[in-house]
Amino acid sequence: MKAVVTTVFGSDINTDDIIRADILQEEWDKDAFAKYAFDKFDPAFRDRCANEQANIIVAGPNFGSGSSREQAIYAIRSNNVLFVVAEKDPKTGVAFPDIFYRNGVNNDLPLIAIDSVAQIKNGHILELDLEQKTLTNHTTNKTISFEMPEGDIAILRDGGLIGRARKDVKARLAGKACEMS
Repeated sequence: MKAVVTTVFGSDINTDDIIRADILQEEWDKDAFAKYAFDKFDPAFRDRCANEQANIIVAGPNFGSGSSREQAIYAIRSNNVLFVVAEKDPKTGVAFPDIFYRNGVNNDLPLIAIDSVAQIKNGHILELDLEQKTLTNHTTNKTISFEMPEGDIAILRDGGLIGRARKDVKARLAGKACEMS
């Protein structure tokens, strides 16, 4: 996955910053949350994302803190954000709270935790290789490694949990079709 960094945030961006609570009951379509992403915190976010086909958010530690609302992932993903890179907190090692991280993986939004985001700027072109667990900054010609559980990579490879379920159903149907003939 290759995309451009269109947004760099600081630390402690919470889910209320990403999608306001009053919107949660107003929409059912996942893609509808795109128009509300960061609307009070960073109203220009959506316009920046609309100008690129593939976007990246870079942030400081604790991105996605606060409530466990899955709609925050939908709001980000539906703005053509391919992945989010956040810095690990030097004391806790946390870049993303557990629930936010799990929501990202389950909904096919890779959340990449690295030691420092100081050298990543708006406009940089990054390439994510989940199989090799590397993030290459093509603007600075630097590649860094990151950690991610193999099970999470497998879920992302399948397109999140929905993609995994579709794959499983197709395999089961193909197996049953063979048994019937």
